Amino acid sequence: MTQTPPFFTYRVLVVDDNEMALRTLRRQLEDEGFYVRTALNEAHALDLMREERFHVAVVDLRLVDSDLENRAGLRLIDDLHAIDPTLAAIVLTGNADFASARRAMDQTRNQNAAFRLWTSPAFKFLETTPEDLLILPDTIREAFERVHGINLGLRIEYPPDFIDTAMKRMRLQAESSDDLLRFREEVDELLRKLFRDWEYLAIEPVTANPGYSRAMVFKAMPSGERGQGEVIVAKIGAWTLIDREIRAYRAYIRGLAGNFVPTAIEPAWRTRSLGGMVYTYAGLGGDIHDFAEDFHASDPDSIASLVDTLFRRTMAWQTRRGARVHQGVNLRALFFPLLRLQPDELIKARDSLADGNDALSLESGKLRVNGFALRDPVDFALNTHLVGDYAETNAHGDLHIHNILIDDQRNAWLIDFANAAAAPLFYDHAFLEMSIRIELVATEDTSLLAVWASLLTSLDGNITPLPPELTADSTIIKAHRAIEAIRRFVMRGRADEVRRALRLYWMMLFFIALRLTTVRFLAPACKRHALIAAAFLSDALSGD
Repeated sequence: MTQTPPFFTYRVLVVDDNEMALRTLRRQLEDEGFYVRTALNEAHALDLMREERFHVAVVDLRLVDSDLENRAGLRLIDDLHAIDPTLAAIVLTGNADFASARRAMDQTRNQNAAFRLWTSPAFKFLETTPEDLLILPDTIREAFERVHGINLGLRIEYPPDFIDTAMKRMRLQAESSDDLLRFREEVDELLRKLFRDWEYLAIEPVTANPGYSRAMVFKAMPSGERGQGEVIVAKIGAWTLIDREIRAYRAYIRGLAGNFVPTAIEPAWRTRSLGGMVYTYAGLGGDIHDFAEDFHASDPDSIASLVDTLFRRTMAWQTRRGARVHQGVNLRALFFPLLRLQPDELIKARDSLADGNDALSLESGKLRVNGFALRDPVDFALNTHLVGDYAETNAHGDLHIHNILIDDQRNAWLIDFANAAAAPLFYDHAFLEMSIRIELVATEDTSLLAVWASLLTSLDGNITPLPPELTADSTIIKAHRAIEAIRRFVMRGRADEVRRALRLYWMMLFFIALRLTTVRFLAPACKRHALIAAAFLSDALSGD
């Protein structure tokens, strides 16, 4: 483990149209140890703000002598916040500008922000008197403490490769040592915001697998005067991604939560480009790993039991009871935006995967897989009139093998809610089934995958026992048992309910399989498997 000191420098931007005043302020603040950049006008200040990251901006409200209403100074503060809303603004004002400064302080912003942000455009105003300017350095430190909330005393330990791993998971590339340093500084600052109430923090990745969310999920063990804190699961990534997840969680998951879904995502902080949040669980602790790791380490019975626990306890809110029913729905119009499907991407993926290799080819409008001549799934998706009814529930929206965490008591906990949405009942079940099928099965033999896909596409929903040629692969055995456990939930209810649910379930599996053919970070063999699964499903749905 590496113990890190703060990678921190107070970064201050000073804007004043008086060049002599600007030089004086710069010398004063640099003598206090601050990193200082100066600008004489709005345009220069905005250029500097776009190029660099600052914590505090000191802005002379009267940037233009003839601007008696101080529109330039007030506009600049708004424009600086548009670039970085975490910036703390300190306004310098003369006696004549007191009313304008007060109006700036009295406004409110960021009322509905996902992150903790200062709600006034200006943190504080100081008059341009010798007495007030003397306390400017202390006012900057106060702004830093109250607006940014960074705990410089926090001792942090994390693995030596933590920063490099975080960059890889966020799909970022450092083009220079300066880029790496800036990223390291911003990650360090974000951690000191998220865990500002603690004295010591030890960090470990939850899983060795990067997943697909362009973010870093990690386990944190904080401690301080209050003693050892509970194990915490936190996440950092691009602020836009974290913002989206917090808003989706608030809209679709909060309030439905049981013991194994976060009761809150709090605190949530951001820096210039990064965002971070803490999943608030009740009782999470011990060894934590994801579903994929558990799958490889467990036997088929344990996997089936875990799936049952997931849908019976963790996601118990998803039931037919009280669900809103939609009738006569255009299913293509429903699933294309829900899964972010693009026709050109689907066509490109199909043509690339069905290239004649591995006994998988597209001939005369049919997808040929080891002797099976199947309906072209992309043509089916784009050109078939697909209409159906569905019951609506609040869904996780992206339930795959890397965003289900398993503790040492074999409880299942959920993370990653960026795609939470109102969706058809059993949408999450279908998503997890297809993720298990495509991502966890080891064989790349298309003949075996075709036989297995045929068994899994029985229109009555019953799963045929595995034939001998498939039992040689332990991952198929485990996946088959997991899918049996998933489908037991789908097939509960009256016969007419089950019949309608199964047809929609095949539709969801079909569209999700198509989605997986386009995921850039899946291996080509997994994408071919997804195309095979989609072809068998489209063939079955064409004749139902």
